[in-house]
Amino acid sequence: MIQNITKGKNPEKKSIYIDNKNENDIENQNNPNMNNNNNNNNINTLNNKEESNVNNKCSSLKLDNAKLLIASFREILSKDIYDKFFELIKETKKKSNEKKYEILINNILELITQNFIRGNNEKKNINMSDEKQKHILFNDIMNAQELIDIWKLLIKLINNFFPVQEKEKCFFILQKRFKESTTDFDELEKYVYNYRLEKIEII
Repeated sequence: MIQNITKGKNPEKKSIYIDNKNENDIENQNNPNMNNNNNNNNINTLNNKEESNVNNKCSSLKLDNAKLLIASFREILSKDIYDKFFELIKETKKKSNEKKYEILINNILELITQNFIRGNNEKKNINMSDEKQKHILFNDIMNAQELIDIWKLLIKLINNFFPVQEKEKCFFILQKRFKESTTDFDELEKYVYNYRLEKIEII
């Protein structure tokens, strides 16, 4: 807004104060190039906002998926085994070992085995020897549904939270372990590694 303000006793002496925003508007109206630049800036701003919104939604979705997956492991594992599982994941991120994710998936499988051996021993009131535990089949400590649930959770873990270059190797480790430690586990034949999509998927 342009204002004429009279100061002092002399009515002829006036100061003109110009609002910066309106001054710019006036200049822009007289400068078509400036208008084009402003339009481009507005479009860029909108595009940036849209891109930011998409990124925020993706980040939020990943966080939700992570929370759901972690919650699923928490339901299956006992508290102390779950704590070890969570620490394994945190410590793996800090390590520089090239095979750290291969080691992680093997260690997670060991923790899951310990969890179900303990639960099985408590139910049957027995104490399985360490030697026997080394050669135990998953079918001996998990029912059919538990086996499928564990398999699917581990697939989700690899697909969603392992680096792309580690997914295939870790999937093959998982496959090998389940082949060796299960009988009549049909889920093994339903999953393949898709090299184009760089993820494990159902056939």
